[in-house]
Amino acid sequence: MSVDLTAEYGVIGSILLSPKYLPKVRAELTAESFRTEQGRAVYELICRMADNGDAIDPMTVSGRSSVDRAWFLDVLDRLPTAHNCMAYVSQMRRDNQYAALRTLADTLASRSMLRQADPAEIVGEAVSELGRIGQSQDSRLVSDQDAMLHFMAHRENLAQGESFTVSTGFPSIDRILGSGFIRTGLYILGARPGVGKTSLGLMIADQVARSLPVLFVSLEMDELEITARRVANV
Repeated sequence: MSVDLTAEYGVIGSILLSPKYLPKVRAELTAESFRTEQGRAVYELICRMADNGDAIDPMTVSGRSSVDRAWFLDVLDRLPTAHNCMAYVSQMRRDNQYAALRTLADTLASRSMLRQADPAEIVGEAVSELGRIGQSQDSRLVSDQDAMLHFMAHRENLAQGESFTVSTGFPSIDRILGSGFIRTGLYILGARPGVGKTSLGLMIADQVARSLPVLFVSLEMDELEITARRVANV
């Protein structure tokens, strides 16, 4: 199956022409995100040069890279504009997820045909892998350099009006939390038994579900009991 490298070439080309995009790209992609050896090598070189304070432009990068200059010419020739850099980043992430899904599907088909593992084991591993594929960020250790780049990109997005909080549906709670739940936050609702923790949690979940997907898991109530409580809250 042929691989569409439009997005990968778009990211590299955009950085070469407009290095200002590099901090935002580094907040989203690692070298492992690139599917070609040339893409990985050039991206790693660009990041090293940026960390050393070196100028980044097509001539300088191609001169220091072991990748053939014809590859650089091909990348730049395919790039209509550098302004779409972050759109190329998003497309790269989607392309990588599609590729991972195809690999998982092939693995599941092969293991199912061989019948050498229990179906429950195969399903469990598949669910785990699907969760990994569905993550919005690559799972990796973060260096101080990348952490600061992520923070600066985050501050820039905030300045542009992007929201990183989710309303609980209760203004008084939102005020205490500082405008609601942080999207990547972990919150624990604790109190003595019988005071309404589950009811409050369900009401918050229903409010959040008006704008975002919500998974509610209970170890003490089944589907009918949870639904009954939700109906009672209406």
